Amino acid sequence: MGKQIKSATGLEFVRGGKQPLAYDIRIINGATDQNQIIPFKYDGTPESPWQRYLNSLHNTWHPVEISMAQDIELFKSGGLTESEERLFRWNLSYLVSADSLVANNFILGVYSHITSPESRQYYMRQIFEEALHCYVEGTEVLTTEGWIKFEDLTGDPNVDPKVAQYHENGDITFVKYGEYVCDPYEGDVYEFKNKRGTFNKVVTPEHRCVSITLNNNKLNIVKAEDLKTNGRNFKSSGLLVNKFKTKKFCDIDRLFVAFQADGSLFHKLNKNTGDISGEIGIQFFLKKERKIERLLKIVENIGLRYTIKNCGVRNGYKYIYIWVDRKYSKFLTKDFSWVILDDINGKWIDLFIEELSYWDGCRRNTGSICYTNTNKKAIEKVQILTHISGKRAGFYSKESKGNHRKSYQLHIHNHSYVSGKTITKTKQSYKGNVYCVSVPTGMLMVRYKGAIMISGNTHSYQHIVESLGLDDEANAMFNSYREIDSIADKAEWNLNFTNALANKEVIAGTEQANRLLIDDLIAYIVFESLFFWCAFS
Repeated sequence: MGKQIKSATGLEFVRGGKQPLAYDIRIINGATDQNQIIPFKYDGTPESPWQRYLNSLHNTWHPVEISMAQDIELFKSGGLTESEERLFRWNLSYLVSADSLVANNFILGVYSHITSPESRQYYMRQIFEEALHCYVEGTEVLTTEGWIKFEDLTGDPNVDPKVAQYHENGDITFVKYGEYVCDPYEGDVYEFKNKRGTFNKVVTPEHRCVSITLNNNKLNIVKAEDLKTNGRNFKSSGLLVNKFKTKKFCDIDRLFVAFQADGSLFHKLNKNTGDISGEIGIQFFLKKERKIERLLKIVENIGLRYTIKNCGVRNGYKYIYIWVDRKYSKFLTKDFSWVILDDINGKWIDLFIEELSYWDGCRRNTGSICYTNTNKKAIEKVQILTHISGKRAGFYSKESKGNHRKSYQLHIHNHSYVSGKTITKTKQSYKGNVYCVSVPTGMLMVRYKGAIMISGNTHSYQHIVESLGLDDEANAMFNSYREIDSIADKAEWNLNFTNALANKEVIAGTEQANRLLIDDLIAYIVFESLFFWCAFS
């Protein structure tokens, strides 16, 4: 038998260990394998961790199980008095804040020091009660700055960029998120994917999956563990709506698209700054008459100065030199970084994609567009634009061959969904963190392994907030504890213990750790009690 490794956190795998004796199992500072839940040390008692775990399975209700129709009608029809409505709003905001803060506190501060397998099982269920989790590591959310992995968000909506939320009518808008969830999770997850790679997501069993049922063409939300893919289409795009953005796609934008495809600067940028003339020179080397004619039409519409020169070496090719105002230098890029998602709308994108088809794309008989580029960043930006303009784009790569560099290709289709017939569902085991954020509509645009889709966000009280038409107040509710100094002080006091326990240098079983553990548990209980007292008083 190999030497057992003493585990203070309960996260390490014990190699070479024999089946533990119940007597040896300890709630903290244990040295037994955390993966061996048998034997139970506390089995047979009504208050045992395992019995608590079984009882807790019946605690959680889901919107798909209980109709809120009458409650929603009462609230929206003015059935509550002004005082009753105010009381309800405050009650909901307190409970939302408490559950979010307490869950994160318990996860970071206490759970990692528990070494009893059956206790860990129950505590993991309690964490689930406090904050229902969503996506596995590696999943990205669309923001105004492009794709960002959930794990790379700071957790502060005032620091992170706005995220893309999906509306039931198909609109896409960018908003500040409310809650941020980052929870450890060990258990089953469900993978949904198709062979072409245009649909791929891995989520926890309780995750809210968004689909369109074929029999009535209505949006439907079903838990991942209950979802059957046949008879459904799965949304992968929406239409970006910026009510206050009136930017129009014009000829100068068309020139920037052409430059990305076939243009270059006269000289290196440090020799072509336009400091003296106020202009920057760009050049095109073209043979196809349709491209030459289109470029000249664009340039003449703008009113730019240009010259044309035949190539003496390669028959049929022409050099076209164009001078543009130096203020446009930041738009002369090869990655479309000048396209700011929060400044455009669906109509602008339609014209942008149409222009692409004249340069690095072609139209097929089916109506789809095949767009090719060697710049991956440019391809990814176009893919984003496609999916926020009500279309869908399959992403493919072509390896380098001969003198040709590796290239990337998008097949842009006019429909906004992936057929459920092509999607398979499998159950897998997972151990790691799961992530999500909350938004007023309850639906996000996410990407996993290159596949873009619409899916649910972290749930908690979000369904209540959304159903009652309180979307505009959601962020205020999720952050209400920050608005009241006395509550914010208590939250900070609580998290001080959490942060101390989360320090990797703290070893369970020491006098310091034991004191911190007790203090943290007290803070955890007091803080939640405080919120519930405020909510129900």
